Amino acid sequence: MVETCGDAPDFASSGITFTPTDSALYQALGEYLKTVLPSPFRIKQGQQNRTPSPVGPYCVMQLITTRLLATNG
Repeated sequence: MVETCGDAPDFASSGITFTPTDSALYQALGEYLKTVLPSPFRIKQGQQNRTPSPVGPYCVMQLITTRLLATNG
């Protein structure tokens, strides 16, 4: 026997679709990392782009599915 939600098979359970924004994903990931990483870690958003690293331990969040704006020659 198969368990179902009780709705008719042709009735959609929800017509609402949710597409999270990049900022919502970064915020959720940042909140999670705060609970996992020890206290002195600084959590940053972005890519390494030849800027000096922060002093002390840090973590950089980066979405890997974003489209590149430029490429190296």
